[in-house]
Amino acid sequence: MNKKIVISPSDKIILKRKALAKEKEVRVALNYANSIIATLRESFLVINKNLQVVSVNSSFYTTFKVTEKETIGQLLPNLGNGQWNIPKLIHLLKEVLPQKTVVTNYEIEHEFETIGYRIMNLNAVQLRIPKKITTLITAKTEEEEEEEEELILVAIEDITDRRKIERQLAVLQTKEEAILASIGDAAMACEKNGQIVLFNGAAEKLTGYSAKEVIGHHYSQVFKFVRESDEKPINDFISETIITGQEKKMTGHVLLIIRDGRKIPVADSVGPIKNVQGEVVGCVVILRDITKEKEIDRSKSEFISIASHQLRTPVSALSWLVEALQFNSKNFNPKQKTYLLDLSSMTKRLIRLVEDLLDFSRLQIRSAAVTEKHKIEIPAFIEEFIKEIETYAVSKKHKVILNNKITQPLIIEINKKALYNVLQNLVSNGIEYSPENTAVTINLEKTEDSIKISIFNKGPTIPKEEKPHLFERFYRGESAKKIKADGTGMGLYIAKKEIEDINGKIGLESVEGKDTVFWFTIPLTVTNESKIK
Repeated sequence: MNKKIVISPSDKIILKRKALAKEKEVRVALNYANSIIATLRESFLVINKNLQVVSVNSSFYTTFKVTEKETIGQLLPNLGNGQWNIPKLIHLLKEVLPQKTVVTNYEIEHEFETIGYRIMNLNAVQLRIPKKITTLITAKTEEEEEEEEELILVAIEDITDRRKIERQLAVLQTKEEAILASIGDAAMACEKNGQIVLFNGAAEKLTGYSAKEVIGHHYSQVFKFVRESDEKPINDFISETIITGQEKKMTGHVLLIIRDGRKIPVADSVGPIKNVQGEVVGCVVILRDITKEKEIDRSKSEFISIASHQLRTPVSALSWLVEALQFNSKNFNPKQKTYLLDLSSMTKRLIRLVEDLLDFSRLQIRSAAVTEKHKIEIPAFIEEFIKEIETYAVSKKHKVILNNKITQPLIIEINKKALYNVLQNLVSNGIEYSPENTAVTINLEKTEDSIKISIFNKGPTIPKEEKPHLFERFYRGESAKKIKADGTGMGLYIAKKEIEDINGKIGLESVEGKDTVFWFTIPLTVTNESKIK
């Protein structure tokens, strides 16, 4: 027999107070939750199991252009004259949600009469709320209450603009990828971390790797570059582009090691990829196989070399004959002597041209005379060079001065012939184009990672428009032609090639009222030596 529980009036009062306190806590919590919901950017609504709208936040009214009177208490499919009667939405609320309870990232596209086409991302949850809380939410009377009330909370994010932008970007990316994939040169794109994201067909043919094999891997696993001269790895110019955001070009003497181990000569460039904020997010590498171009250049160089050597003998013989005629020209009349003087000048010019062609051919075919390296003590080498050129300088009424800022012995590794040619070209130019009785100064100094040699002369100021062309093949400036009509235009070009072959730099500074300065740098490869070995 069940024992009947009797609750005293005092206990009833205590229980009622506890209930009221609990109700107050719930009201505070609900007010807090409603405050948060009201400030949400996303639209938020609460509906019951019959799809009747219980409450919405202000964002819902703003986004969908409806009023509270048109919304609260209405069936969701009937909102806005039936605009919300969306089959996919009704399916979510009636079929999907009851089985899953929680649904996230449910995307719906719909054309509204009032606000047009919209793409909405929905997150929904179905809850069974105790009657006391339901009363607080829905404002029902206790007589209308059930034991529990089923409510559905739906958060709606309008992602129309985002999707449009994403689709536009996807189309743009597809176009860019199609362009890169269709170009004849090998193309690779990577992200900032070096991970390959694009590898076109030409890159597959060049390297021997398939796109499937390399995409997702670091570029260093595919692209390995070495110098043509000594096959030593070169600086990682891809990472340098990513770090600096500057385009890099490698146009000469670079070999790419492909999958089967062969070394292919390539010309390449690396360009940064930047986002709308200007931040580097990756880079694009374009490679071109220049094997055929190298073969053509080598053939041309070999032809020049052979032709130069064949010319050397008759030109030398012609020079000897002219000297012999000059030695025996006592009985020549003035006109004959003038012809002989012109012939001597033209012969000397022809000899210089042949010598320049020989130097050029040695550079192009990279003979042992160019690639062989020697250890030399740089200040002593330049002092010896000045002694050798001193006679020529004096004959032109000049002197050559060395300003040595290197206080300790310094040995470098370089081709003697190449260094001598560079010094001879720059110093002899200084002598030829400077006024008489002026000095040509060779300034020698050591920087952090190189030796810098500068040649100062009092020659004419080189116009700004001529500077970019001065180191080009066969180029001669107008001021140079006025001072010295003859000249091959090969000296500075050869000097530039010699310096670039050792990864050095060459340039000039020429400002009105100051000395004209030609300078070049030699990377430090051998240091801390006390004497020549």
